[in-house]
Parts: sequence; structure tokens; C-alpha cells
Amino acid sequence: MYGTAVIIILDMIMPVMGGRDTFSHIQSIDKHAKVILSSGFSKEDDLIEMKKNGLCCFVRKPFHLAELSKSIADVLSQSV
Repeated sequence: MYGTAVIIILDMIMPVMGGRDTFSHIQSIDKHAKVILSSGFSKEDDLIEMKKNGLCCFVRKPFHLAELSKSIADVLSQSV
């Protein structure tokens, strides 16, 4: 039986709750959630810590649709 893959795409800079806090909250709900982070403004230390905690990948803005599509395909292939 095939499961449903859910991929969440976050921006690092968002109103109310930033990407790092949102990622932590998602992880507290579901450790297996597949999260892609996208940003033009991010600290390398934040990315390293988030990757240690399960961040699937990072796509730097501005990006081409092909880059995002490849990242999504890579995450989906890890889910199988």
C-alpha cells in the first residue's frame, strides 16, 4: 500500500512566526514531516541546526521552477 507524501515548503521570513519556529512546531507535531525551506535571507548556523533536526533541503531565493521541482522530486524519492 502506498502512503501519502506531504511536503511543506516554508520561507524563513514570514509574519507572526518565522521559518525556524514554524519548522520546530511542525517537528513537534510530526517528526516525519518533509520540509523544504526557501529563503534569500538565512543564517548558515540556522540551516545546519535545522538539517540536523530533519530539514529535507534548502532552496535559495530567487530560484527557478526547475530547482524547486528537483528538490520536490528528491524529497519524494527519499519517502519511498
